Amino acid sequence: LLSFSWNGSAGDEDHLFSLWLRAGEPVAIRAALRLSDRLTMAEAYAREGQRRELGLAFLAADDEQRPFEVFQNEPNPVAGTTWIAFYLPEAGETTLVIQDLSGRRLLERTEMLPAGMHRWAIDRRRLGPAGVRIYTLTSGDHTATRKLIVGS
Repeated sequence: LLSFSWNGSAGDEDHLFSLWLRAGEPVAIRAALRLSDRLTMAEAYAREGQRRELGLAFLAADDEQRPFEVFQNEPNPVAGTTWIAFYLPEAGETTLVIQDLSGRRLLERTEMLPAGMHRWAIDRRRLGPAGVRIYTLTSGDHTATRKLIVGS
């Protein structure tokens, strides 16, 4: 069971969060997950007070291929361990480089990975003193860059 409450702003096309799950045995994911009022009311409202629809979206192997995507590290700012999640539409050599603002490389990690969702843990001690860092993930012809904040 997962219960949450969110108070912020989002556009009609925005999704609020994603779940990455690993099944312990074969299961039809559409049958295993559902919205419910068991813990809290399953409801949403627009800023103007209109009721909004809630829904679950499932991606399957036969769905239209998902594009390369690199997500914002979590948590951000980084205090201990942070996680960088990304989706690879095809298998290949994947490299993560984290630099400080002067361009000095603080971390580089390269692995051969299969297509799909991945998540790498980064220890705060590898990121140097407090401040802003830039991370770039490259796989095949795809590259994405984001910023992260190292807390004090």
